Amino acid sequence: DTVGIPLQLVDVEVADVFPAWTALSAMSVFYWIGDIVLSFFTGYLERGTLVQDAPTIARHYLRTWFLVDLAVSLTDVMLEFGHMTDSLGESATASRFLRFLRIFRMLRLGKVSRVSAFLQDSFESEVASIQFSLFLVMVAMFLEHVIACFWFGLGGDGGWLADGAQDTLFTQYSASMRWALAQLGFGATVIEARTEAEGMYSNFVGFISLVTSSSVISSMTSLVSALHRNRSEETKQLGQLRRFLRQNRVDPNLGERIMRFLQYTYQERTSTTENPQILQLLSKQLRAELQLQRYKVYLERITFVQRLLENEPTSQEERVLQQMAMESILVADAGEDDVIFAAGGMAEACYFVVSGSFRYSLEDRGPCAVDFHTGVIAEACLWTDWDFVGELISTSFSKLVVIKADEFMRSLCSMPELHNKGFSYALEFVEALNGMDLLSDLWHLRHHSEEAVSKKGGPQHASSWFSWTRWLRFQVSPE
Repeated sequence: DTVGIPLQLVDVEVADVFPAWTALSAMSVFYWIGDIVLSFFTGYLERGTLVQDAPTIARHYLRTWFLVDLAVSLTDVMLEFGHMTDSLGESATASRFLRFLRIFRMLRLGKVSRVSAFLQDSFESEVASIQFSLFLVMVAMFLEHVIACFWFGLGGDGGWLADGAQDTLFTQYSASMRWALAQLGFGATVIEARTEAEGMYSNFVGFISLVTSSSVISSMTSLVSALHRNRSEETKQLGQLRRFLRQNRVDPNLGERIMRFLQYTYQERTSTTENPQILQLLSKQLRAELQLQRYKVYLERITFVQRLLENEPTSQEERVLQQMAMESILVADAGEDDVIFAAGGMAEACYFVVSGSFRYSLEDRGPCAVDFHTGVIAEACLWTDWDFVGELISTSFSKLVVIKADEFMRSLCSMPELHNKGFSYALEFVEALNGMDLLSDLWHLRHHSEEAVSKKGGPQHASSWFSWTRWLRFQVSPE
């Protein structure tokens, strides 16, 4: 529409110049009709809250864009598939009326601001932001196309086109585009305004070009400068690291591992926004709610928390979960061949894999094939004293969510009712654990405990290996 409609407004038959125009125009009609249907089911933001209720979405759309979309789409259908042209005839008045109707399509440009905001929010690095700036440059070029088309339309009747009336359409359009770009300061042209209308239009375009060129150039300059600063800072930091490793005679293999890990971590931290500083302005309550929402998907893998959430926790229980997310959860990076834990060490935290690959092996059985992205590692340390029985090694640059056992229990025991529930779950967990034929750090109690019990025929009683000493350290008397 942005390319074709400006040409149609100045009496250019686009279908004669571009044979595929008719098919593309018809396809756009079906596209926008489908957009009307989808808009009744597309959520929107209301004062920072995502609205997903279908009736509310429908009412909102009916109050905002529905009438505009419906009017424009009906006009498109009549122009593309109706017989409006035949009924109105070929008079100059009818042609101007039909061209005027096509302008209604341009009303949809009002939705571009929403698309622009969405694209900006979707970009996660400054390189992508520069790509978005290139998109803005393309938008500016389309604006120049519109300016050139209107200049072309004003050139008749004694205007600037009088000297080149016999030239082809493409030659005349190229001259118009050169004139439009010259208003931005790119190149020069000998074309000058000859009529009063052309003079007024030239003044208007000069002002618009001033605003457009300054905005685009300043945006590109600031983004490129920011990218250069960050790149220079990275080069400086890595240079200092190389000197540090060389001066301290660090083993070359270890130094190479350190360099690769820090390069990966630095780029990861600069390309993703882990904890924006502006979040410090949040109230303590909002920060706790945000933290729980961020890590809820991992907490739900713990069967106790899953059961608690399924039963619609009370407000007090919700606050305990928020406290748990704030105080017991942290994110850790791991490099290639990093040992996360080894057999025999005391477990003080359980782990969830966010990204990367790992190798887990038992001392007497070798590596185990496990999908680390769906379960929890070393959950047993949350409910009893646990020594690792295997070894977990990162085989690539990886990221883990870590839940510290002591802080997890301290949060849970801050509420008597939850402490009692946790105590009962710990009994169930250890009873099921003692029924296993083979111990593993990857085992965790399933949602239905009877599926987690060993095939021996039932759970065995807790042996002296496993006790509830963790819970006794934070004992709260049952009611």
